Amino acid sequence: MRLNKKIKYFKFLLSHWGLILGILFLGILVSLMEGLGIGLLLPVMEGVKGLGDFHAPVFFNALIGMFANLSLVVKIQIVALLLLAVTAARETSLFLKNIYVARLQAVISRHFQMECLKQLLRLDMGYINSRKAGDLHAIVYFHAWNVSMSMARVGAIIHLPFTIIVLLIVLFSLSWKIAGVSVFLAVLLALAIRVILKKADNASRRLGEAINVRSSALLEIITGIKVIHLFKRENSFIDKFSRVVDDYNEVTFNIAKVTGMVSPFTQFLGVGILVLIMVTALYLFPQEGSIQVLLIFIITFTRLINPVVGINQDRVKFAGDLPYYREIFRFLEEKKHISSGKAVFTGLKNSIEMKAVDFTYSSRPDRILNEVSFVVKRGSKVGLVGPSGAGKSTIAELLLRFYDPQNGLIMVDGVDLRDLDITSWRKHIGVVSQDVYLFNDTVRSNIAFANPEAGEEEIRDAAIKAHAHAFIAALPRGYDTIVGDRGVLLSGGQKQRIAIARAILGNPEILVFDEATSALDTESEKIVQKALNEVSCGRTVISIAHRISTISDSDKIIVMDAGYIAEEGTHQQLIGRGGLYSKLVKMQELEGEVQEQEAELKVREGIREIL
Repeated sequence: MRLNKKIKYFKFLLSHWGLILGILFLGILVSLMEGLGIGLLLPVMEGVKGLGDFHAPVFFNALIGMFANLSLVVKIQIVALLLLAVTAARETSLFLKNIYVARLQAVISRHFQMECLKQLLRLDMGYINSRKAGDLHAIVYFHAWNVSMSMARVGAIIHLPFTIIVLLIVLFSLSWKIAGVSVFLAVLLALAIRVILKKADNASRRLGEAINVRSSALLEIITGIKVIHLFKRENSFIDKFSRVVDDYNEVTFNIAKVTGMVSPFTQFLGVGILVLIMVTALYLFPQEGSIQVLLIFIITFTRLINPVVGINQDRVKFAGDLPYYREIFRFLEEKKHISSGKAVFTGLKNSIEMKAVDFTYSSRPDRILNEVSFVVKRGSKVGLVGPSGAGKSTIAELLLRFYDPQNGLIMVDGVDLRDLDITSWRKHIGVVSQDVYLFNDTVRSNIAFANPEAGEEEIRDAAIKAHAHAFIAALPRGYDTIVGDRGVLLSGGQKQRIAIARAILGNPEILVFDEATSALDTESEKIVQKALNEVSCGRTVISIAHRISTISDSDKIIVMDAGYIAEEGTHQQLIGRGGLYSKLVKMQELEGEVQEQEAELKVREGIREIL
């Protein structure tokens, strides 16, 4: 991953420069306190007798001079108090820095989650349908959170490089020769860590995939739980999810092994370097300085090991975070957006026309629509009918601009639909489909979703027109009743009527009914169909239906078959032609007769049981 090309994604941090400078300043302060704590040991060492002549580096003369002519006991007392004050200052600075880092993490997490969410809402349905819901969930939530953790980790260890610099300055001031040897050995140690970094990167690639698989598997169970219960497949999904969790745990275990290698590896080599330094010092220090300076050198080098270990551990962790960066950057750079024209749609004046439209879903090789052409005049009612898979619902999705056709045009009053402002276009369309989606919120909020500014009377009026007010009033909390995820606490007919109320609340000029009654029982269908007929008055209506009885009164009926328009005309005209439409009518009439016979038979059996 080339971070220099991804720097644009971090420009938002410039607006939080005060927070970043605060972390940097406190980090430097922590490091200076670390160096000062080491330096305070020199005056004590200078006062200890019996260790030979004390030759302190020039760098520390000023500090030692502050304690001149003081007894060893007084020096120790003063140094003890100063060490306590320095430690308090260091830990207070560290605490404040960590608070700032936590705040920075929250800022970063929010930024990337919001950017990913905005991108998700910009992408077209083709891309959305090509990705698993679990993958998208992992990107917006989990990956964004991990990126924030990774960047916050940099802030958390920002003081370590400064601490290393300060301690190296101390070491070089004590003995540049031994310090030079130490740095050379430390560079060899850093090169050795690269092997671990490579392993961490490989392991983290697998972790990113495992996270996506786990999220997808869990969402699949949650969304399909009714079907799982219906077919009694609980155990098979438990076994499947168990394997997914085992794979995830295996990957995290491998990462733990890789990251766990860093500390013992670095500590062991660090101590090894220290041993070499001590041996080297036996030959160098008679010329380089006193035994007191050697002790300070050893103490300083020992303190140097921990920040070096910390930085190396976080290098490995950062390498492990790179897949999250890659996934988020790849997602944010996706260009399959829902484009929007500039022409504001103010209302339908003449007609909507499809001209030789071809369409194919990117995930399917076969063509769904083939040279489809028809006209919907303003104020007319047009019905679309045909066998399953004929392309009826695809036409509705093209009209709503969830997709654009590969060939042909969709014209609105002579203007290409792609040139219209998508928001103004959809504002004039109300949709009621077979698969009603209600949010886990109140009835009122679900109806008002089409128009958040609507008042209580407008919501109630829309519910009355949709024949929904009576059952809503009978709910435990009326319009304040929570409907559950996807409206699970309501019946199919109730959900459809709320969807109708939601669709008409914005007073749309165009209505699209996509098999709005196909999944309902007979009684619910009659209520919903009555509501649909009433709200259709004075509007342009495109009605996709499986049951021909629901569109028989349309001004024009378009019969679809395998992506082509097979027939077009009124109900009577199509019946008279004896084509596909006529066959569909006869088939549904036969189905109706069979259902009536079965119902009559059940009634007779019930009477016999009573007698």
